[in-house]
Amino acid sequence: MGRFSRWLPPLILVAAFLFDGAQAQKTGLPTVTLAPGQGVSFEQIHYTFPKAPLPNSDSVLVTADPQRLFEATGIRRGYVNIDCDAGWIVRNLLVDLSDGYRVSTRAWAGTDRPLRITLFNASVVYSDQPLLDVAPEQRTVFPVTPINFNARGAGDEEPTAPPGRHVAEQNFVVDGQNFSVVLPNLSNVEAAANQCFPASVANSLQYLEDRYGINVPDDHVPGLRGDDSLVGLLDLNSNRQAPSRLEGRGLGFLQMMAGKGVYLSSSGLSDSLIHKHQGELAGGDLRTANITSSDEGEALTFEWLCGEIKAGNDVELVYNFEDASGAVTGGHAVRVIGCGRQNGVPWIKYAHDISQTDQAGGGDNGGTIVQRSFLADIDDDGKLNLEAYNVELKYAISESVTDAIKYGPEGPPDASPDGTTNAASFLTTALPGGAIATAFGVFNRLFGESGAELTPEGAEQSGALPTSLAGASVAIDGVPAPLFFVGAGQINFQIPYEIPPGESSVVITVDGASSPIFSIRIPENGPGLFLLPPDLAGPGRGVIQNQDFSLNTPQNPAAPGGVIVVYLPGLGELDEPVPSGRPARADPLSRPVAPSSASIGGEEAEILFLGMTPDFVGLGQANLRVPSLPSGDHAVVITIGEVASNAALLAVGP
Repeated sequence: MGRFSRWLPPLILVAAFLFDGAQAQKTGLPTVTLAPGQGVSFEQIHYTFPKAPLPNSDSVLVTADPQRLFEATGIRRGYVNIDCDAGWIVRNLLVDLSDGYRVSTRAWAGTDRPLRITLFNASVVYSDQPLLDVAPEQRTVFPVTPINFNARGAGDEEPTAPPGRHVAEQNFVVDGQNFSVVLPNLSNVEAAANQCFPASVANSLQYLEDRYGINVPDDHVPGLRGDDSLVGLLDLNSNRQAPSRLEGRGLGFLQMMAGKGVYLSSSGLSDSLIHKHQGELAGGDLRTANITSSDEGEALTFEWLCGEIKAGNDVELVYNFEDASGAVTGGHAVRVIGCGRQNGVPWIKYAHDISQTDQAGGGDNGGTIVQRSFLADIDDDGKLNLEAYNVELKYAISESVTDAIKYGPEGPPDASPDGTTNAASFLTTALPGGAIATAFGVFNRLFGESGAELTPEGAEQSGALPTSLAGASVAIDGVPAPLFFVGAGQINFQIPYEIPPGESSVVITVDGASSPIFSIRIPENGPGLFLLPPDLAGPGRGVIQNQDFSLNTPQNPAAPGGVIVVYLPGLGELDEPVPSGRPARADPLSRPVAPSSASIGGEEAEILFLGMTPDFVGLGQANLRVPSLPSGDHAVVITIGEVASNAALLAVGP
C-alpha cells in the first residue's frame, strides 16, 4: 500500500453514527464568447517558399494567449472553438495557463482562391470543457494581420507546393480518452533559412541541459555556421552550407546525425545520451560519428511519439510536403514538446520557426511559435497527416539522458497521468474534487530515499494543510493542492474542491524544478474505498470498523444487522462545502449532493450516514447496516451518482 499506509492508524480510530440530509443542485460549467483583444488573434498566412510562393493564402494562423484568456474569462485551462461561414474551423484548441506560452493552430480562412483578408467574421468561444459540437453563436468581426510562412530545411528538396487547407475532421468520441503531457523548460530560438533541423536539435539539447543538468558548453542563441553558437556549431559539424542567415541549404537525416555526433563527442556528451528513431529511414540501427541510434520501427506512430514525451525525452519530428501527385517536395523539422488525446483524437504540440527568412522586412526576426495539431491518416495511406492531405509525418528522433542522470539525486520530478491514482486503493484514477490522490513518480531532487510527512506541528496554525512541504508543491490548473506527504517516489495531495469536473492539468515542482504538465480527469463523483495493506489482512480487504470501533478482519468479523464504518476519500460536490485543505466540521455535517447507494455481498445495504469525517481533511465515511448474509467475505461497494467504487472485502461472522 506504500507510504500512505502510515495514515491508517488514525483513520480506524474514528467512527460517527450520523444520518443523511439534504441534496443540492449542480451548476453548469462556463462557456464564454470572446471579443477581439480577449486572447485569440488571427493572421493570414503568406507562404513564401522560393519555388512555391502563395501570398494571401486560404489559411489563417489562430493564436491563443493563455494569460489574456484567463484575464477575460477566469478559465485557467480551456478549449478554443471557432465557427464561421466555412464551418467549425478550430476544434478544441487546448490552452493551459500553466504552460506559460501562447499556442497556435492553422485553420481554413473560408476562401478557395488567394484573397487578401483584413477582417474575419467568426464566433470564438472558450470553455473549460471540450465541445463535441458547436451551437450557432453571434458572429464578431476580428482583425486579421499578415504573417509569412517558409518553414523548411529537412532534406535537400525545396517545397514546390504549399500545405493544403484540408484540415482533418476530428471524430471526437463522447467517452474517448483525454490526457495531455507537456514538457517543461521550453526553448525555441529563431532559425535561419533552411536551418530547421539544426535548430530543432539545438532546442532539444537546451531542454536536456535545463531539465537534467547535462553540460551543453555553447550558448543557445540565434546563430549560423562560422560563429560559436550551439546552432552554428551544429551547422558546421553537419557541413550545412549557409553563406548568410537568409540563404542556406537543408540537411538530410544522416548529415544531421553525423553533425550531432561530432558535436556531442567534442563536448564530452556522447556517453550521456541515448538515441532512437522511428519512421521512414534506412532500416536497422544507424551509427554516425559516435552516435548509435536504435531503430524503433519503420512506421512512425503516435504511441511511440507520445511514449517518448511521457518519458521526459526530447523528440525532433520531420514532416514532408507533397505535391498533387504525392511526390515529396521538401520537409520541415520541429521539436515535439507535448502530446495527448482529446476525446480519443491524438494531437501533438511542437515548437519551431515558421518564418525562417523575412526578406521583405530585411531580416528573419519573429516566427517562433508553439503549434498544436491533431493527427489523422486523412488520405488513408497508412501514414499520419499533420493537418493537411499533403503534409505527412516522415520520421522522428528521440534523445534521452541515461538512467543514472534521470533518476539520480539531482534528477527533476517526473510523474504521469497513469501513475496518479485515488489514494484509497491505488486501483482507480477517479479523482473528484476533495479526493486524496497519490502521484507515483521520481521526486529525488530533495529527498533521496527519505520523505517528509505532515505532522500536527507542520500544519498551519489555521488547521489547513500546507500547499508546500519540504520544497515540493502540486498545482492543478494552477491551483495549489494541499499536501499530506512528499517522498522520493510518492506525493499524497488533495484535489482542490474548486477544480470543476473535466480534464485538468497537473504540475509537480520540487526544489524549483517542474515535472512535465500532465492531465487527469476530474469526475463529478469517484468514490474509492480504502484498502488495508495486503500483509496486514490479505489482499483487497477494506479499512472497515465494526460496531465496537475495532478493525474488521476475518478473525474479527462484523455481525449481520450490525453497523460498520467504511472509509473513502473525496465524495465530490458537498451540500455543505469544505474549504480545500481544511478539516470537515461536525456542525454542519457535509454530505455528497449526488444520490448514493451501497451494497454488501450484492445485497442492498442501508446507509445510515455518508459524508465527510469531522476533523479530517478529504476523508469521507459511510456508516452501513450489514444485511443478513452468510459467514465469510463479502464485497462492499458504494455508488455516488452513477459512479461505483472499487470493491473492499468485509468479513461477516455468525
